[in-house]
Amino acid sequence: MNKPAIKNPYPWWKVKIWHGMTLVRWLHLLARYRFAIGVSRLHRFITVAIISIITQLLALVQHVRFSRRIDATSLPKPIFIIGHWRTGTTFLHELFSADDRFLTPNAMQCMCPEHFLVSRPAIQILEVLLPANRPMDDIEVRWQAPQEDEFALLASGARSPYELFAFPRAHSKALAALDIESLGHRDQAAWRRIFTRFLKTVAFAQMRMRRIKGDNRPPSPFLLLKSPTHTARLRMLAQMFPQARFVHLTRDRQALFASSVSLWRALLATQSLHQAPEKAGDGSDFNQALALEAFDALYANFERDRASLEADRLIDIGYEELTSAPMETMQRIYGFLGIELDEAAEQSLRQRIGAFQTYKASSHRLAPEEEKLVDQHWSHYPERYSALASQPE
Repeated sequence: MNKPAIKNPYPWWKVKIWHGMTLVRWLHLLARYRFAIGVSRLHRFITVAIISIITQLLALVQHVRFSRRIDATSLPKPIFIIGHWRTGTTFLHELFSADDRFLTPNAMQCMCPEHFLVSRPAIQILEVLLPANRPMDDIEVRWQAPQEDEFALLASGARSPYELFAFPRAHSKALAALDIESLGHRDQAAWRRIFTRFLKTVAFAQMRMRRIKGDNRPPSPFLLLKSPTHTARLRMLAQMFPQARFVHLTRDRQALFASSVSLWRALLATQSLHQAPEKAGDGSDFNQALALEAFDALYANFERDRASLEADRLIDIGYEELTSAPMETMQRIYGFLGIELDEAAEQSLRQRIGAFQTYKASSHRLAPEEEKLVDQHWSHYPERYSALASQPE
């Protein structure tokens, strides 16, 4: 599987995932990994450091102006989209967001979580600095597009496995943050506080914007959250949000592995603060080893937690089912959630599905030895998931 590092151009001057962080968060992240910055990545460090001084001031303004009102904001009922990276979670997230009954964080909020309430006008102008598409596929990048809330956790200083995007040579240390319950009490408490705070800020932002526009509709009744990392946090999230429901996406493991390797390669090439190694400690391809390690950490926790979760709180959806029959699949998910798919929502969904008709997923072909590697290392990925992914209902 010999592929270029990235599918789409990502010029050096385009926004990186670190550019919304405040100075304090940026320095804490660097200190955690002992400022292991490569010479070839100094320009990334410098630009983020300069901008972080400005974002620190903006975050202070947001805190002073809105902190009390954010704390008093109630959260809608959460619905989590989970599943390994490259199982169709982004596609499902986009479909759900067509229904305005679902409140979901957008890219601006996730990348600038501590100051977007006050920096929004300026950030919107800077959309030209966003890459046109994600580096690993043809999904369009927009400030208002639904986004993965793990980026907000990362930018707000919570422990996150996405720290590895900056410091791939310390990937095992970063991946430990998949299981928040395995971290120290202080890190756990901070994670819960930061996550809850971010969600309340998003909910408050919706109410504030509607007031400004004279929109008298009540707040959205559902909070839609999508992050593959939450697959490893099922038990903790179920305890934090007793009303939460989970939609778990699956995919054939061969296709999943190939796409995941391309994901890691693209993100490390465009976001890291030092050069990722070409080889792992055992001499194997680094990105392949990273994909195997991340998968193991994700699903060891998921299978452990799923056993204690009530059956009516989680549904499994196959990738092929979703991509080949999206409308029928959405009808099934709505039924599981107990949410009426009314005429307005159905029309919005059909329009969103139509907008994706021209999108073509990247194709990746594994060599025979790579197929053997996947079968050997991912044999514990339950066959029911692969079967579900390849056999649309």
